[in-house]
Amino acid sequence: MTDKTPIILCAGEHGRALVYGYVDKEPEEGASVRLHNARMVIYYPSGGTFGLASAGPPSGSRVTDAVTKIVETKWQEWLAVSDTAAEKFDAWAS
Repeated sequence: MTDKTPIILCAGEHGRALVYGYVDKEPEEGASVRLHNARMVIYYPSGGTFGLASAGPPSGSRVTDAVTKIVETKWQEWLAVSDTAAEKFDAWAS
């Protein structure tokens, strides 16, 4: 998926839902975001959202299976995801 960029989207009205996935282009404020191969982070024990974006989900995390595509209309912020973190997310076994 080299033509898409991995991100973590802080979704929902208050930005509390963390969704990892790939986007075709950088999200624009006020616009919907289409994520491909999206996974929701249900729980992660430490490291915060910056840690998830930098190193991926740590041991003990709970991450859902991937869905092909979602469109999120309410989101608060997004974080660029490192290659290392993307590899961990993509290989995650739910």
